[in-house]
Amino acid sequence: MTTTRSFRSIRGVLLVLSLCATGVVSAQSERITIRLMPRPNQVVRFHTVQEVRFALPSPGTPADTPSPSSGAVAATIDAVHTLSVGAPDSQGHAEAQFAFEQFTMSMSLNGQPMPLPVPMDSILRHPFTATLDRDGRIIDVKGDENAGIIASIKPMLTSALNGPPSVTLAPGETTTVPLSAELALPLPGNANPMALTGEMKYTLASVEVGSAGRVAHLTTTFMGRVVGQDIQTPAGTLSMEMAMTGDGTLDVNNDRGIVSLRKQRQAIDIQIQPGAGAPIPPMKMSGTITLTVSAE
Repeated sequence: MTTTRSFRSIRGVLLVLSLCATGVVSAQSERITIRLMPRPNQVVRFHTVQEVRFALPSPGTPADTPSPSSGAVAATIDAVHTLSVGAPDSQGHAEAQFAFEQFTMSMSLNGQPMPLPVPMDSILRHPFTATLDRDGRIIDVKGDENAGIIASIKPMLTSALNGPPSVTLAPGETTTVPLSAELALPLPGNANPMALTGEMKYTLASVEVGSAGRVAHLTTTFMGRVVGQDIQTPAGTLSMEMAMTGDGTLDVNNDRGIVSLRKQRQAIDIQIQPGAGAPIPPMKMSGTITLTVSAE
């Protein structure tokens, strides 16, 4: 029973954790502004593949010590969605329409299928609207479904849309952008999102000019952290801390403001401390998330 409740809680956490070869112009030293958000009034189709893998510790092992694995949890999302960004209003706010044409998800424990935390047909072909501020941050998400579905889909919207609207760099130059986001866990009774803070570094490697326009190639590094916060789960009150590091690449069609290819890999360390009466032991988990998003 204890192990089953642990897996149910972890399943919800994992969901949160459940978006031209031509002449190279890298010799240029002038700084250019690179758009990281689509220009208004265009529709873009994206294909996203995300894989999450975690090793589960043996029950009863202290959370601050290495422990033999009691199992491996894996989750995969394969999705196709369209994104349409409208023109900003007088306050600089813009609406982004987001709809899934394809959404499949699988989860397994030691190779055996696990139940999914949300029904797939509740996400597929239902439109969602994200409101962005003038800096490109998501300030609201609306949809036709219930609050639980919105909480489940918001992390993917955040991944696809959050970030600076542009960066200005010369080849070889790096800029650091503060990062903040809310992680809403799709667990019954958990109403408070968790605050993720950190930073993203963008380095411009080169710029190519071809038939598709100017394409900027960037590398990225990322550091983020969630400080301890109480969350409510079916297994009781838990306190979770999370540290994330990662790197990746971005190919940006600068004329359209479209990230044509994004690849990221993140390493994640999670510590879970149960509250009084929670029937699960302290746990420390490590895992990886790989993400590929391509514009079609």
